[in-house]
This record gives sequence, C-alpha cells and structure tokens, in this order.
Amino acid sequence: MKSEGFRADTESAISDYPDLISDTTVILAREKVVPDVVDACSDKAAFKAVFGDKMVMPGDVLSINDIGNEPKIEITQCSPGGIYSLLMLDPDMPSPHKPEYKDVLIWMVNNIKKNDFDSGDFTVGYSGPEPGKGQHRYVLLLFQQPSFQSITPPTKRANFQTKQFAKDMGWGDPVAGAVARNEPYDMAYSTALLLCLVAASAAVAVSETPKTIPDFTINNPGAKTTIKIGCMLPFSGSNAYAAKGVAAREGIKLALTDLAAANKGYNFVLTCVDTQCEADSAKAGAAILKTRGVVGVIGEICSKASLAAKDVLAPILLISPTSTSDKLTIAGDNFFRLSPPDRFQSRVLANLVKASGLKPVGVVVEPNAYGQGLADGFTAAYKKLGGTVKTTIVTTPTNAVQAAQDMAKSGVTKVVMAMNNDTWVAQFLAAGAAIPGFSPELYAGDAQYSPTLPGLVAGFGKTTLLDKLTLSVSGNVKFDATGDLIPDNTSYQSVTYKALQPVVGGFLPLPSA
Repeated sequence: MKSEGFRADTESAISDYPDLISDTTVILAREKVVPDVVDACSDKAAFKAVFGDKMVMPGDVLSINDIGNEPKIEITQCSPGGIYSLLMLDPDMPSPHKPEYKDVLIWMVNNIKKNDFDSGDFTVGYSGPEPGKGQHRYVLLLFQQPSFQSITPPTKRANFQTKQFAKDMGWGDPVAGAVARNEPYDMAYSTALLLCLVAASAAVAVSETPKTIPDFTINNPGAKTTIKIGCMLPFSGSNAYAAKGVAAREGIKLALTDLAAANKGYNFVLTCVDTQCEADSAKAGAAILKTRGVVGVIGEICSKASLAAKDVLAPILLISPTSTSDKLTIAGDNFFRLSPPDRFQSRVLANLVKASGLKPVGVVVEPNAYGQGLADGFTAAYKKLGGTVKTTIVTTPTNAVQAAQDMAKSGVTKVVMAMNNDTWVAQFLAAGAAIPGFSPELYAGDAQYSPTLPGLVAGFGKTTLLDKLTLSVSGNVKFDATGDLIPDNTSYQSVTYKALQPVVGGFLPLPSA
C-alpha cells in the first residue's frame, strides 16, 4: 500500500481511502503525527531504532531514561544509491495540550549513504528529550534527499518547522517513520529539570552583604503549593557584569512564565540576590538564599563566584548558565552547568586560530578563574599544535588602552582575549581601531557572546575591530555524571559580529586532547 500523492489531513481521511496510503501513514495518523508533523509517509524505506536494549515499535511507551541517549539506527531497506536524512522530533513541548515549542528538534543526521548510518553528517547533535508535562510523542522520520546537500543547522531547536524544512530541502514526504510516547511526567516535580530549563533561558542571554532584588511571583488560581527558586547574579558593580545579570533575570522570568502556564497546580517565586560576580558576595548571597527555602539556585555567571557559593548552598542545587572553570568539575557535588569546561573551549580556540596559519599570537588574560583557565588552556593547546604565544598581557580595570598600544607594538597579527569583562574588551577594541595599521584577527570565548558588546564598543569609539572578532560558543552540549563534557564535533559553534549584530556560524571541530 503506497502513497501516490495522497495527503491525509485527518484521521477520517484514512478510512475513506484505505488502499491509497501506506502502513506507516496509518500508524503516524493514529498518533496524529500525520498531519501535525508531516502530511504522509511513503514506506519506500525502512529502519530500526534501538534505545539501549529496546527497539522502538509503533506506539511504544518509553521512559525518559530510555531515550536519554541517541539510539542506534539501522536502515534495513533503501534505494540503491539513495542518500537520506533522519530527524527526531518532539511536537508536544512543553505540553500536548499547549505545544508552544512545536516541533522541538532533538536530532538531525544528513547525507546518510545507502544503509550506512554512521556515514552521515551529524548536523544537529542528539539532545536527550526534556520531560515536559503529560505524554509526549517522539517522532523519528527518514527522508530521501535528491542528492548530497550542504545543510546549515538551524539556530534553535524549538519551533522547528518540519514540513517547511523538508519542502525547502526538496525532500518531499518521509520514506519511513516511527513514533513512541514517554511515560506521563509532571515537570513540576523535577527540581533539577526545572532549574536546567530556567537556567538555559538565563544563558540566552563588591559588597559582602548582597543587595536583595524584588521577588518575581506567579500565582496560579487555586494552587496551594509554591516552588521557590533562587538566583544569584550580578546586578551592580561592573557595568559589563550587571548588564548580563539583568538580561539573565529577564530570561529566567520568561521561562518561569512558560512553566507556570504549563503547571497550573503550582505557584512560582523567583528570589534573587546581587552577588556582583564576586566570591565574597556569592558566599553571603548563598547563605541568604538558603534561609529562604529555595529548592535550587541559578547562578552565578562567573566561575569564581560559583566556586565560592556551591559549598555554602550544599545540598541545594546550584546551576550556572556560564561558569566554565575546570575546578567546578567534581563528581557527586551539587553543582551543574550549561556551558562546557574551559579545557575543551581552549582546544577549540587553538584550532580556530590555527586555521588561518600558525602565526605568533598575543593573549590578554583577566586574572580570575575563567580568564586564567582559558588562557592557560589555550596557550598549552596552541603550542601543542606548533604555534607560539609571543605576548601575554594581564588586565587591570584601567589598562585596556595601554594593552591595545602594547599589543600593536608587539607586531602580532592574532590576539586571543580570555576575558569576562565586556567593558574592558570594548575599550580595547575601540582603542585598537584608533591605532594606524593595527588590524589583527581577534578571538575570544563565549563570555563575549553578548548583545551589549557592540553598543559598548561604539560608546568608546570606532567599531571596525568588532568585525574582526570570532568567538567559540557552546553548541549542543551533553555532560557526564561529574559535570564534564561528553565531547563531539557539535559541542561548539562560531559567532562573528556583522553590522554590530552577532551572527551564529557553523560547528567547530573539537580536537582530541
């Protein structure tokens, strides 16, 4: 029973034309994947998907643990010379009754040759589905490509337009498909998951007595249980850090609003303290939040502050959007993060700098846990590749202009910045742009992936060097039980600035240690 141009718009259409549609279309329609995700499925190919030791059969119910890691795929039937793409999707996030993020792209593998799955390009790395509310469908679809294609990964996983993407690629209907469901799960019961989702929104983005920030409260009518989440972020002190803290809190508020809408039986309170990216303030802030009865804490964005706070908070969870120090990689502790440790980013940066030639490099380093860790890691990795570091400048709050002048005098044509402080970076870029003949390639880590950086540079002077800046930022990241990265070649992406706007580029290779 093969589909010949037929489109099943509703389940009733199946009973009207039983001889014109494929077996897989019937299965997908029963699960309402047709028409929610695709219009039909032709059965021109077949595959097996095995999660752990469990092969997915139509209508299977799997636990979240079952699908935490990518499945083993075997294409068992295909066209001679065929080239295929496999997508895995969740069309029910955060709730089947209100799927605001439909479709969430879990996995994309392209340019699979015949039945050799491992030959494909893992364009979007597998990100184990996050349990939402209710029972979700997890959909695996195999498409036949018209030819080998260079496919740019989407900039986000949520709201992936599956039908339109397939149309744009010239794929047509999928040629095989499978669908399973998860065990019903209530997101509000999972403290770690709740904090991870909210901290992810924060990532999008010195006083010993921290200033308290007004609470943000969402009350659902009739709800009797309140979930209180803490945050410790910089809201004052360095303008560069404060801007990130304010932006992170706005991201957390947006995420909490979505969570409250999907969990009507609970009230939510966000209670924050201003810890200024400083260790002493973070210790004091952690003690304050612990007395407020929080179930977990989001923060800090600076590694030195997270290092200071985590033991004070224990056993309460601390989840940081951006703290990357390798000193935070400890098995069994209460610290989690959403950005990979520095030693991986160091290798990616070294490889990125090498790509245009092994020329002598200048390094500017901020003397804190993040800056020193990234600078030391980069220097070691670049030397291992055969490169040399000619000049190293340690920053102070006031030496950005002098550092630009000294770097220009050194004659280097490549500069790596291991910095948290965007204000210093902005002043360095503006001062460097004013020096005749100084136009180096510039590189930095994810700390400079900031919507405020272009405005800061413009405030100090010319922005021409901003266009010379390339960043390595977190891509598709997965962690092991110690909080260490499980590395693959989609763990990092490049970002450049064009016309004062950040532009996300392709994935960056992650060299072995």
